[in-house]
Amino acid sequence: MACKNEIIIVIAFLSVFLVCPKSFSQNNSSADTDLTLSEAILIAFQNNKDIQMQEAEIVIARANIQGAISPFLPQVNLQGAYTRNDKVFAPNIFSGY
Repeated sequence: MACKNEIIIVIAFLSVFLVCPKSFSQNNSSADTDLTLSEAILIAFQNNKDIQMQEAEIVIARANIQGAISPFLPQVNLQGAYTRNDKVFAPNIFSGY
């Protein structure tokens, strides 16, 4: 009896997916798009999280290398100041300004 119920459930499940395959597809557009093998591989590489993490680690490693090299690179410091005094204000303490 249990085996018979399992078979009925499997048949019902498969019939739903075989009768309406378009309703379960991930393609949102009505037109089907064909991919070449190279396009499919490119999309797979772009969406692969492991590859994205490794590329981020490469960027971090390059930044660490640049940080390690930077103390040995030449440094330039520049300072400047300018003061112009035409008239010096000297208050007269006896006249009250």
